[in-house]
Amino acid sequence: MDSKIIDRFCLAKLTTFARNLCPDFSEQRALKEIREEFLEDLELNKPDVLERRKQYYDFKNINTKDYLNRAIPLDSKRSVFAGIRHVGGHAEKPFISAWLNYPLTNWEEVEELREVLPPLFAKFHPLHVALWADPHSFVGKQLTSLAEPTQQIVMGLTQNIAHLILPKPSRGKDLELESVTDQSYRPWYNNVCNSFEAERPDLIPWVPRNSEETMNKSIQEGLIALGKLKGETLGIISGEHIDILGMKGLYLNEILIDPKFKRLGWAKYLEQKFIQLFGKEYDVVWGTIDAKNLPSLKTAKSLGRQVVCTQFFVPLNLS
Repeated sequence: MDSKIIDRFCLAKLTTFARNLCPDFSEQRALKEIREEFLEDLELNKPDVLERRKQYYDFKNINTKDYLNRAIPLDSKRSVFAGIRHVGGHAEKPFISAWLNYPLTNWEEVEELREVLPPLFAKFHPLHVALWADPHSFVGKQLTSLAEPTQQIVMGLTQNIAHLILPKPSRGKDLELESVTDQSYRPWYNNVCNSFEAERPDLIPWVPRNSEETMNKSIQEGLIALGKLKGETLGIISGEHIDILGMKGLYLNEILIDPKFKRLGWAKYLEQKFIQLFGKEYDVVWGTIDAKNLPSLKTAKSLGRQVVCTQFFVPLNLS
């Protein structure tokens, strides 16, 4: 794909962020990161990747070429780069992932996509088209009321979080962090994940447990710790260095609290202490939180993190 064509998709994606909430934002560096994300989607069109996807899902009457991400012109200036995806890799939850090369401004443009895209991926029977938007914008507010918010990018300035005075400050003093350097955490982690999945099976596709590979990366970067309260494991928190919008970012990929300590407000103390100890060199703390995961969103917002970009699942009505 031509470099200038890619640039237009990246510029449009930049408009899906609430840039006023990102004070240290750098457009040049941000566009470089978004471009890398776009190129990763282009990698999905490699023949070996297409073949692996076909074999993994093994759908009847689906060919390798059906998995291609494709550029779809809407008119002489506007186009969409779209492809099929599956929520959490679940075959029964297909959706269309779409990059736009123009800023989304109103619901009529959403309706246009609902009409144009489904026939191109009809073999998969997609349930939704996924669109990103600034949730505070006009079209973001329309999408919030007419579509389903899913993944939300929630971000805050590291220094603000580290110095925030929380209620019951003695809790922060009682809580100790123990760095994780090996696999000894896994029995506890798996038991707590099993408990969560038994309690909320509806969230499994949306809030999956971290892979061993992800956790190992956090160990390698020295960004994973157990929260201890009087010697007892209260929870675990982990992250990795992933920049966002040109800012040096600490990406939180896991915060998990033992069921006996849930609903007592410990998660925000665990997160703040982790940031105080491990976040000094980062500009921002951020993460991707599913809109259904209300406790995690509440924790993030209690520390001053804000939703700066939201993925919406727009329902498709296929005849």
